[in-house]
Amino acid sequence: MSEGVVGRGVFGSMVLPSRPEVAACPEQDESINKASWEPPAGIYGHSVSGSHVDCDDSPEPDEATKRVKLSKIAMDKMRQHWLEQQEAQPTPRMRQSLRHVTSEVTSDEAASLQDEIIPVTLKKDSNEQVELRPFSRPELALTQSFRLLNSDDWEKKIEGLMFLRCLARYHSDVLNSRLHEVCLAVIQEKRAKLSKIAMDKMRQHWLEQREAQPTPRMRQSLRHVTSEVTSDEAASLQDEIIPVTLKKDSNEQVELRPFSRPELALTQSFRLLNSDDWEKKIKGLMFLRCLARYHSDVLNSRLHEVCLAVIQEVGNQRSGVSRIAMVTLGELYSGLQKGMDQELEATAKVLLHKTGKINAFIRQLADAALGSMVQNCTPTRSMNALLAGGLGHLNAAVRRCTAQHLTTLVEKIGTGRLLSGTKNLTDRILPAVSKLAQDSSPETRYFGRQMLLFLSSHRDFDKMVEKYIPPKDLATVRDTVVTLKTKFIKKDPNEQVELRPFSRPELALTQSFRLLNSDDWEKKIEGLMFLRCLARYHSDVLNSRLHEVCLALVQEVRNQRSGVSRIAMVTLGELYSGLQKGMDQELEATAKVLLHKTGKINAFIRQLADAALGSMVQNCTPTRSMNALLAGGLGHLNAAVRRCTAQHLTTLVEKIGTGRLLSGTKNLTDRILPAVSKLAQDSSPETRYFGRQMLLFLSSHRDFDKMVEKYIPPKDLATVRDTVVTLKTKFIKKDPNEQVELRPFSRPELALTQSFRLLNSDDWEKKIEGLMFLRRLARYHSDVLNSRLHEVCLAVIQEVRNQRSGVSRIAMVTLGELYSGLQKGMDQELEATAKVLLHKTGKINAFIRQLADAALGSMVQNCTPTRSMNALLAGGLGHLNPGVRRCTAQHLTSLVEKIGTGRLLSGTKNLTDRILPAVSKLAQDSSPETRYFGRQMLLFLSSHRDFDKMLEKYIPPKDLATVRDTVVTLKTKFIKKDPNEQVELRPFSRPELALTQSFRLLNSDDWEKKIEGLMFLRCLARYHSDVLNSRLHEVCLALVQEVRNQRSRVSRIAMVTLGELYSGLQKGMDQELEATAKVLLHKTGKINAFIRHHADAALGSMVQNCTPTRSMNALLAGGLGHLNAAVRKYTAQHLTTLVEKIGTGQLLSDAKDLTDRILPAVSKLAQDSSPETRYFGRQMLLLLSSHRDFDKMVEKYIPPKDLATVRDTVVTLKTKYSRGDITAHYVLPQNPRGVVQKHFGLIVTEVVSCGMPFYVREAVQKGSKG
Repeated sequence: MSEGVVGRGVFGSMVLPSRPEVAACPEQDESINKASWEPPAGIYGHSVSGSHVDCDDSPEPDEATKRVKLSKIAMDKMRQHWLEQQEAQPTPRMRQSLRHVTSEVTSDEAASLQDEIIPVTLKKDSNEQVELRPFSRPELALTQSFRLLNSDDWEKKIEGLMFLRCLARYHSDVLNSRLHEVCLAVIQEKRAKLSKIAMDKMRQHWLEQREAQPTPRMRQSLRHVTSEVTSDEAASLQDEIIPVTLKKDSNEQVELRPFSRPELALTQSFRLLNSDDWEKKIKGLMFLRCLARYHSDVLNSRLHEVCLAVIQEVGNQRSGVSRIAMVTLGELYSGLQKGMDQELEATAKVLLHKTGKINAFIRQLADAALGSMVQNCTPTRSMNALLAGGLGHLNAAVRRCTAQHLTTLVEKIGTGRLLSGTKNLTDRILPAVSKLAQDSSPETRYFGRQMLLFLSSHRDFDKMVEKYIPPKDLATVRDTVVTLKTKFIKKDPNEQVELRPFSRPELALTQSFRLLNSDDWEKKIEGLMFLRCLARYHSDVLNSRLHEVCLALVQEVRNQRSGVSRIAMVTLGELYSGLQKGMDQELEATAKVLLHKTGKINAFIRQLADAALGSMVQNCTPTRSMNALLAGGLGHLNAAVRRCTAQHLTTLVEKIGTGRLLSGTKNLTDRILPAVSKLAQDSSPETRYFGRQMLLFLSSHRDFDKMVEKYIPPKDLATVRDTVVTLKTKFIKKDPNEQVELRPFSRPELALTQSFRLLNSDDWEKKIEGLMFLRRLARYHSDVLNSRLHEVCLAVIQEVRNQRSGVSRIAMVTLGELYSGLQKGMDQELEATAKVLLHKTGKINAFIRQLADAALGSMVQNCTPTRSMNALLAGGLGHLNPGVRRCTAQHLTSLVEKIGTGRLLSGTKNLTDRILPAVSKLAQDSSPETRYFGRQMLLFLSSHRDFDKMLEKYIPPKDLATVRDTVVTLKTKFIKKDPNEQVELRPFSRPELALTQSFRLLNSDDWEKKIEGLMFLRCLARYHSDVLNSRLHEVCLALVQEVRNQRSRVSRIAMVTLGELYSGLQKGMDQELEATAKVLLHKTGKINAFIRHHADAALGSMVQNCTPTRSMNALLAGGLGHLNAAVRKYTAQHLTTLVEKIGTGQLLSDAKDLTDRILPAVSKLAQDSSPETRYFGRQMLLLLSSHRDFDKMVEKYIPPKDLATVRDTVVTLKTKYSRGDITAHYVLPQNPRGVVQKHFGLIVTEVVSCGMPFYVREAVQKGSKG
């Protein structure tokens, strides 16, 4: 049966071919008519053939004549309609169907109903089957529908139901008079399909009327319907009440809504869960999720049965069922909270087991559900459940997850309660923490030691340890605590000791070998530290026994104890930077073991191995380093190793240059070209990206084609050439905004049609082309898009979900263009588009996250604020991914400030009742960043006079006390990103006493007292700087110690205090710059953005206020050779400011400790492996090159090995960044919200503050005046 099937009566009767260009022929009609068939599910209607007309019912001659006239009238009307719609002439079969239609009605009815006969094409989705139009005489149509429903012909029954559908949509008032009869008529249809159709029409009507719940009369009719149908039909009809569309990602499956009869839904969920059909099981779980969210009181009566059923489904072999079951458990924890305490042990056990699975999605969902348990249930019960299920588990991943969540609970409960000696608390937690702190897994051990360090701050810790720790473990625990308190467990081995030169380095070398040959791992670490000191200060001593040193280090890098292995890798990095080309003979062996480590699971190991390889690339001979990388990583089976190899090779290829690489030299050209070709076709997308970058770089050489023919195998030659052509055509870049220059169309309507054709293609390149068409239309022809905006948005949403990241990224950029081009015209599409963008903000790929965030920023900036707010709440508020919730909270904060408290707390429906519970939830989120933004909003809203009244009205009673306490805390402490604004600083009446008091507070173990002491120092630095001079060294030592504090708030305020000292004492701080700058620079390499921000601000204060030359030396000492790329970037950034401040005259005056330090440093930074550091280094090099003595000083102070490179770099910079076209080479920071033109002045200020050369700033500022 063809796809287009048409009903009779008000819809006409015909069969359309599946392809419009092929007309239906009589032979096809006959073959169709002969076949006996049932309509497929979802196709409602039929094609009437001659076989359907009973010969016994043929009309009399007179009546036949009358019917013929009516047929002619009907045919004339249909023909006129088809001509208006530019349709083809009706086929003989259509005429035959029409005759059948008119034969079924009386002459009076025919005159009325003939106006309703319209050609319609039915589709599988009942919502889209027909184009429904209103009746001219709805009362007559209602009567006709009863006559058709009373027929024995099932096709006529369907036609009657279609009549009712039209009446429900356009003439609902007509139905009210006979609604009960309508429902009874529907009940009498025993076909499951017919019942589904009837229910679907009623549901469609309710949705069209935007009613979340049916009216009481409809609900009564619905209960009557469901009570009359069979059990199978009831299951189907019950599912129609809540429309569900299952997707792969459980976070996006449904929009959960409350039930009208939750008790019935609970019974139905058990029936579905007992089914063998996995899809029914999922539906049953979705029922339980709805009940947990909206009807938690209903679950209490049968909670144990519910939990047993969900636990059984968590263990289901079908991962789709198992994943949704875990999400359901998370909903139960958050909905029932302490009501789940009795079931924690059983549920936590099965979730912990799942955290050890290979499947990352399974692990993530299990971890999220456990996080929900930790967040919402009673902490002590949760702790006991974790200990029972995960403490002694054989799987290391399960123990790690147990330890991670236990750490959260230990901090939540506090040392006072945990070490109070309470039964089933102190006697359980202390042995457990002791065991985790000695676990074989480094990550588990890390969390265990964190807890041990936290507990050790309690005054009764030693007493409790003696009481509850077994005697055999007592000594180990005590030693561990002493070690932790001494060393302040840190991830970076660089900070464990302060390296100093030896007085007798030869003896130290001998001693290091003795220590490395020991079986004690601590002595091995001591030996490695000896080698690090020698590499940094006495590299000449190592040359005599370098091969032995490298063999010993390679052996220790392979050590099974991660602490030893990590410090061995750091030591190799020191050797590379200390000996430089002296390490060339040992590169192959050392690089091989480091590359192997970059494929490990442990992130700390990978990071240190990558840093050591970066040091090799930076300091050793480039060609030797390249050969070592190719030998160790090119053919490695681990994709991570190949990615790291390709990344460092890209740096080397740019460093060596195309001229030398493609010179035809043996062991150079013949090795690099096949290697780059292989990497450009690698199975890993990241490796392939770096390989293609190198291929594109090499292709700029004039002899590239000749060398490719000579060195690339014939089988790969065509592939390489095609890849190069593609790369040159598309200029593959990270940012899709830079791929093409967008221009307006001459015929935009045609371009819109073309874009849909391209997007429907299976070729991803054509899809990208179609998206680029839409971007141009959004930018220049937004009015053209309005007519088909919904189709455009659906197409773009589909491409945002595309598995090919290139397509997905450009689709997100296109959405951003739509928001900025159409602005409020996009309001109707916000919910669907924001939902898919929010989901993308939780992805691992940073580029994907960045583009999704930018598109959402464009939405917040340009669309109606309230609509944007509702879209964010619908898509991101309850998401399981903390990254999505953080992004939601961040953009909500902007919207809350934009809308204002007056409107938000005005009591408006769908505004106040949505924002207050949402902000309350975000302020209590498990993610600290989300919680931060939630509290910001809560603090902002609390300034309104009706805040307390609205809280009582809209916040659930169970959360009211928590919200009020949070607001009081926020108003007391003014929690903000900038600790400068926490308190109003005032001068002291007795500053000497305040200084003494500050030292006493800083020596306390209470972190709040430490903060108070730091605030004392800030006041003294601001108002009484002369008092600090007498004890300045002690003050700085205390501050440096607090900057290293493990509690981030103490560390951040300590950094702000250092900034105050720099601005208060200014040149008086010169003697302390080296020590303070070193610790601040180290903090700029941390993951936490707030920490980096404060460290950078403090360094900026130093650069601004202290002696420039002293500041420069402090930066060079602390950051120039640092292994962390972020630290080197910040060093280079602040050095750029200082170089401009001091000026080329003083810097190149040949002064001691100035010219001899700055020139080699700038040379090194200009060749750094990090592109950002390299950018600032080249800026400084370009600025210095303007001095007349630059060439003379370069020859004097730059090592001969780097001299040619520095000169080439300067020539390139002077050629490329000429003053006439400087703005063409600097890319202004993009404004993600599309307001570049409105705020150009702010952007220019931002660009100028980045540290551009003076003539760049002039060019940009001149451009800003336009």
